[in-house]
Amino acid sequence: MPDPSGSNPAELLGDMSMDLLISKSPLFEKLDDAGRKRLLEGGILESHSPAAVLMKEGDPGDCFYFLKTGAVEVTTMKGAEKIKLADLGAGDFFGEVSVITAQPRTATVTALSPVVAIKFQRRK
Repeated sequence: MPDPSGSNPAELLGDMSMDLLISKSPLFEKLDDAGRKRLLEGGILESHSPAAVLMKEGDPGDCFYFLKTGAVEVTTMKGAEKIKLADLGAGDFFGEVSVITAQPRTATVTALSPVVAIKFQRRK
């Protein structure tokens, strides 16, 4: 369950670490200053404890995340076997494919450490 403390999007504006991470991200690198500002205005800052599930395979893809701090593990199920796909850390993003395609999640993402992430909700 995300910790809603500090979830004010205005807190993300002027955060130089977020601006730097976003400017170096392949997903957002082409945004100018105004575009990065609009992006951050639409985000919600969330904190997650270790072992928290941020998204679950098969769930609707209505948001994606950008990691500010911490690490997550990406896994998928093949039959009864859990398969590790990747470990992600600060500056990485996940969940964007389901948002773009409007398809269910293809993987589960679990916090390996305390995580602070920006959640971006798909526009309806």
